[in-house]
Amino acid sequence: LSLLAGFGCIVLNGAFVYCMVFDRDAVTASITNPVSAAFIFEAFLLVGLLAYLFSRWQVSRLQWGWFVVLSLLGGLAFAVPVAVLARRQTRTTPNA
Repeated sequence: LSLLAGFGCIVLNGAFVYCMVFDRDAVTASITNPVSAAFIFEAFLLVGLLAYLFSRWQVSRLQWGWFVVLSLLGGLAFAVPVAVLARRQTRTTPNA
């Protein structure tokens, strides 16, 4: 899960940041394209749905707001593994 989170943050999010900095025309074209706009809208819906479900199912110690922030900063490929790892790390620590 750590490798997946790193891949999501560095590779997938890195491509987005690169386009935002060096190829702004591609970003503008993708936002005006109805197909890519549908994918963007779907991603925002999934972030909200996963934030609600993770909170409801208690998958993570992170509150739903932190999951949304992580998703916006690094994408779902980053936020989902981090949320799952946050719970795992608390389970593996011994009680003092």
